[in-house]
Amino acid sequence: LFVPLWVEDEPFRWEDALLYQVVVDRFAAVAGSLHDPAAPAEQIGLRYGGDLAGLTRVIEQGYFEELGVGALWISPLYDNPEGTFPGTDGREYEGYHGYWPIAARDIEPEFGTEDDLDALIAAAHARGLRVIMDVVPNHVHLEHPYWQDRQPEDFHEGCVCGTEDCPWSEHIETCWFTDYLADLELRDTTVTARQVDDIAWWIQRYDLDGVRVDAVPMMPRLVVRHLVHELAHRFERGGTELYVVGETFTGSFGWNTIRGYLGPYGLDGQFDFPVMWALRDSLAWQGKTMAELDEVLAESERAWVGPGALMAPMIGNHDVTRFLSEADGDVGAAWDDPPPQPESLEPYERLVLAQAVTLTLTGLPVIYYGDEFGMPGARDPDNRRPMRFGDELSANEAWALQQVQALGQARSCSRALRRGTREAVAADDDVLAYLRDAGDGAPVLVVITRGDEISRSFPVPDGALADGAGTMVDVLSGVAVAVAYGATEELVVPAR
Repeated sequence: LFVPLWVEDEPFRWEDALLYQVVVDRFAAVAGSLHDPAAPAEQIGLRYGGDLAGLTRVIEQGYFEELGVGALWISPLYDNPEGTFPGTDGREYEGYHGYWPIAARDIEPEFGTEDDLDALIAAAHARGLRVIMDVVPNHVHLEHPYWQDRQPEDFHEGCVCGTEDCPWSEHIETCWFTDYLADLELRDTTVTARQVDDIAWWIQRYDLDGVRVDAVPMMPRLVVRHLVHELAHRFERGGTELYVVGETFTGSFGWNTIRGYLGPYGLDGQFDFPVMWALRDSLAWQGKTMAELDEVLAESERAWVGPGALMAPMIGNHDVTRFLSEADGDVGAAWDDPPPQPESLEPYERLVLAQAVTLTLTGLPVIYYGDEFGMPGARDPDNRRPMRFGDELSANEAWALQQVQALGQARSCSRALRRGTREAVAADDDVLAYLRDAGDGAPVLVVITRGDEISRSFPVPDGALADGAGTMVDVLSGVAVAVAYGATEELVVPAR
């Protein structure tokens, strides 16, 4: 019997956390900065040298605590092949990202050793930070022993996803990402059991607190259900809950597709892609009104009630263009025309607005590394530039970081923002306001304006405040706001 236990002043709940996504190779090295402005464009497909010891250093410096982060999601740590391989764009790439496993239970030497990972987990846990690892049950690289020593029935025939003879719509569960990533036959229960055992081994060996499951729609639903069942049976009998979150990449209307992998026997949660696209459409591109954004937020809330899932809203991740570049109207091209760092403050203001929504929603919000201050970037791999810290940030980036830190701290300090209901109190073309209320007399009113300065009052339902009247304090400015007779005083909210 293996029972993970925590000794804490207050029992941890996943909805109380803020999840921070790290691509290990691009985040930090123990030797120092990864950022080199003179690096050639071709470097973006190669390793930058980030490692586990570098991430541990950032943990110990308190960076995540300043953001109000409660959990880390780190990219796959499997050993990946040496040398370069062609991407679908014909460019050469190294396996810096971890998604090309050549071993089931070995750490990528470029990232460090078993001792380095033990030290990282210990440093995180000492600060109450949970750690989940990205796992890749769908496929292996051709150098993996599972392919080298394969039985014919262990893998699908090689049909490369998205090619003319292999459309995603017909072959999503059987196609190969590339001709060197072999797709496992996971309808074979022996193959699935082996993949699940490998994932469970990482959790037990390194005291992980959960996993992010890659490429969920590329596998039969039984794989997810078996994984969730086995992890619960092996690790949750003492009351400590793992978080098993899946990636089902969809467009703006993907609620039903995402929901298909949730429920009492499914994943604990998934990433809320419809909300991500709506945030971009309303605050980066301004194609949707703020009222239309609220409609999407409400639709997502309705979609996840039945499955009882803890969903993960975000403004971006490692597979899409950077929000900041979208807000600047210049996403460029990854290799030939990477977008610049914006000179004006406005794109950063829009980024902060999007983060303000994300960090005040129900669920487990996610910050992709660099999106706390606004890192520019085109599509993969330019959206995975090396992380920057401290005096490497511009004045606009430092301002945005300060705002997002305040928002993250507000979330960690407010029961209403973590567990409360959400009720829209105003929604029009440029303004969205909603109340988060946990019934403890300390509600939070969120007011977002993407346009010009406004001056108006907002309703606060009777009974929300403990005494029926009093003051609320603006998190970002510190200004006190009087509340009486079911409404706030006139609020002056600056442009954006």
